[in-house]
Amino acid sequence: MIFVKMNPDDKKEDDASIALTFSENMSEQFKEEMIMLDVGDHISFNATLVGLGDRSHLHHLHTFGIKKVEGSAHVNLHVHNNARYKNYKIKETHDN
Repeated sequence: MIFVKMNPDDKKEDDASIALTFSENMSEQFKEEMIMLDVGDHISFNATLVGLGDRSHLHHLHTFGIKKVEGSAHVNLHVHNNARYKNYKIKETHDN
C-alpha cells in the first residue's frame, strides 16, 4: 500500500488523501519502481476507484501502474506506533 497526498488536495490537513493498493501480480510487476520511491516523491499512476473517502477517511484506489516523476514535496509520514502501518526503508545489498 502506498499513501498519496494529492496536489491540489481536498483535505486541509497535511496527511495522505489516497491509499493505493496493488494486487500481488501488480506488486511484483512494479516492485522496482516502488523500491525507488521516497516519501514525498511525485508519482504518476493508473488506478480504479474502489472507495471514495471523506475528511476522515482516505480515498481507496486499486493500482494498475505507477512511476516516479520529477519533483517532490513535504508529506507527513502516516505511521502509528504499535499499529499495522510502519515506516520501513528497504535496503538492498549487492554482492560485487
